[in-house]
Amino acid sequence: MSSGERGSFIPLRFHYMLRCACALAASVCILASMTGCAKTLFYDDADRTQFDQYDRMRGNYAPKSETDIYGRKQPALRARLGRHNH
Repeated sequence: MSSGERGSFIPLRFHYMLRCACALAASVCILASMTGCAKTLFYDDADRTQFDQYDRMRGNYAPKSETDIYGRKQPALRARLGRHNH
């Protein structure tokens, strides 16, 4: 293998790495600009449906989330979808 063949392989690898680095930097910039300074769409204390205030006034309000046995928050599906005392 002569030095000309070996020397020509290095610039191709360099250009490939440069392209990958530029693509990664562009992706990071785009993602950072998309997640910028936007307000949250829904607040935690906002009603989920039009019936939440009705249920809360009558004592049938189901919590949004509950803690599982490992201490993680999960949606309270059983409480929200179960039978209500109407």
